[in-house]
Amino acid sequence: MNPVIPPRRHARPTPFRAWLRLGAWVLAGLLASTQAPGAPVLASASASQGASATALRSLSDQIAELDKLGRARPAQAIAQLGALLDTLPNDHPQWLAAMTLRGYLQGQMHDREGNARTAQAIEALKPLHPDAAAAAALVKAELLLNTGPVHRADSIASEGMSELRPDSAALLRLRLVATLASAKEERGRFNESLPLRQQALKLAENMGPLHQGKALADMTYGLIMSGQMAAAKESSARNLDFARQVGDDLLLSHAYNTQTFIDTAEHDSVAELANLQAALKHARQAGSPRRVALGLANLADHYLISGQYDVAVMITEEAMALNDPYSIGLAKFNHGIALIGLHRLQDGLRFAREGLTRMQQTGYTADQARFTLELGGYLEKSGYLADAVRTYQQQRQLAYDVSQQAQQQAILELQEANDADRRQRELDLLQRENILKNASLEEQGLRQRLWAAGALISALVVAVCVMLVLRLRRHNAQLREGNALLRTLSEHDALTGLGNRRQLQRLLRAEGQDDQPFEAAMLLIDIDHFKRINDQFGHAAGDAVLVEVARRLRTVLRPGDTLVRWGGEEFLIVAPELGDAPLVHMAQRVLSVLGSQAVTVDGRRVQLTASLGHASFPLAPSRLVLNWERALALVDTALYLAKAHGRNLAYGVRAVTADNETELAEISHNLEAAWQAGRVQLIATSGPALDGQALIQPVPPAHA
Repeated sequence: MNPVIPPRRHARPTPFRAWLRLGAWVLAGLLASTQAPGAPVLASASASQGASATALRSLSDQIAELDKLGRARPAQAIAQLGALLDTLPNDHPQWLAAMTLRGYLQGQMHDREGNARTAQAIEALKPLHPDAAAAAALVKAELLLNTGPVHRADSIASEGMSELRPDSAALLRLRLVATLASAKEERGRFNESLPLRQQALKLAENMGPLHQGKALADMTYGLIMSGQMAAAKESSARNLDFARQVGDDLLLSHAYNTQTFIDTAEHDSVAELANLQAALKHARQAGSPRRVALGLANLADHYLISGQYDVAVMITEEAMALNDPYSIGLAKFNHGIALIGLHRLQDGLRFAREGLTRMQQTGYTADQARFTLELGGYLEKSGYLADAVRTYQQQRQLAYDVSQQAQQQAILELQEANDADRRQRELDLLQRENILKNASLEEQGLRQRLWAAGALISALVVAVCVMLVLRLRRHNAQLREGNALLRTLSEHDALTGLGNRRQLQRLLRAEGQDDQPFEAAMLLIDIDHFKRINDQFGHAAGDAVLVEVARRLRTVLRPGDTLVRWGGEEFLIVAPELGDAPLVHMAQRVLSVLGSQAVTVDGRRVQLTASLGHASFPLAPSRLVLNWERALALVDTALYLAKAHGRNLAYGVRAVTADNETELAEISHNLEAAWQAGRVQLIATSGPALDGQALIQPVPPAHA
């Protein structure tokens, strides 16, 4: 797994991709000036050519100004591009540049219909414009990069690169390279994206300061995303120096905002605040409402993290007043969190949920689980434990849905590659079959005159058929191997080497427990404060911690036990024929092996603890029959109870007073209330204390 350092919560990926490059334009001077009535016609052929070249340069400059203005006011630039295109015939040399810019901006604005119409118009004029195929690919890829699916943006941008010619427009080449690099970064393929960023930086050197500044900012961001913080720090300093030399407010705003990634990694909150304020100041001076909204969101996030909720309320109120359609959801979400921090729970939850809904409507769907987890953290921090538990449960479901979508997408990509390979093999076979048919026809025509030659041709045909059959068998064997590999990949976690939930489901199905009564012990393990580990040490350290956790958990297993990575920082152990007492000891050992010794990553010590939920099925005393999913739901509830009661703790369900699944579902929905009512018997196991000892004690009901 490649290390990924995500952007600040409100920064959104890839510099300037979400902030459109638009520019002001002036229509005057588009057409050659007309002569006054009665003026003598003295223009020579060379003078006419000079006037034409001047008009082309003027039009090119206007498109460049549109590009520049578009960085701040996308809607205005798109409208002016439309007016400009109305004056140009579709065979004009600058028509493709103007049309490509409009489609490129429509893609960044999430305008699916407008982007599709522009791409179709470009493709329809391929005979007139040699670069039309590459330009149409750029327009479509930019939309997919901003709205998804990103793997399609990657594929289409790659196709566009293959359509470029040696004399293709330099700006078209630069944008295709940058869009392809952004798609690679979104997919975590940094070994492919960074060389593309280097290529874009080289291309931009001769294309003016704004393009050069953007390419340098993109390179800095790519280094941050890939976890190369030393190189990113150096690149960020170059980025700031360059932006100051150019004196462009939008470049400066973005450069200061990018520098805050470095400040966050170095835990320099003073520098972070100063750079956030500088980014906001330059956004205001640039007159970019969207960049101002971004600056306010990042500044509010800083005050939320530092616990200054009253300041965050004022900032989010200003952000909401901007009413920017792409940031209003984020502003409301931040406002809700600030109100929760001020103990205005109901108002805070209302704003936070409205914000989540608006963000989902404007393209933040994949981030819903992350935002919901953040909401749960602030609820827990503010003391609203019951609301925090419910929010964490919602986040688990969202994270599961995202994981399933990502897994299905990976399988789909592998299947698409397999299908393409199969189609190519079928095409090769068909071509060879056509060769055989032609050879057979020729043999028939020459049979009477050239019996000897005919016999030779027949022998050759037989040899070719044998070769084709052998090759087909080899291809079929390769296809079977590929299918086996696909199954292995889909059932294993690439980072830890453990099986995943798909593998566990297959194993349970093979053992007849998929829809049958579940009879085994189950432990669900969640690493405490794993998001904090990622935030403080970086995702590379987080990945190393997960690998070490998997290694330690393997030491706890008995022969026949199954350990899988259930998702994110969660692991699941299924242990057949394990009674209550041995199960408690296993839970104690899990807490001990994870928490008794810190993990060392790159010379830094990362202290771990975990929360557990466990039970042995069927449950005493009624031995109610449950399938494995019902069993897991009960264990999951015990896990969240352990988290709500302080973490570094395991809660085991020893007995449940329930006669049917309906009663058990009611108990599972509110386990703590059932425990207090005496309907559930729990046993708690604490993690390693300061003296290294773990405590095991039954948990009496709260009323006892």
